[in-house]
Amino acid sequence: MEFVIVCAALALALGIGVSGDSSVLKQLLDAFKTAYQDFSYAISLPG
Repeated sequence: MEFVIVCAALALALGIGVSGDSSVLKQLLDAFKTAYQDFSYAISLPG
């Protein structure tokens, strides 16, 4: 439960007051998305 509270507080701290493509929260989410796409591609390769 504490993990959820910490993550929510972090998301609010990074996202409040900042809008648009330059927000830290959007950049962080885009980085996670790219990393997951690269990871899922790598594990899908044969052998």
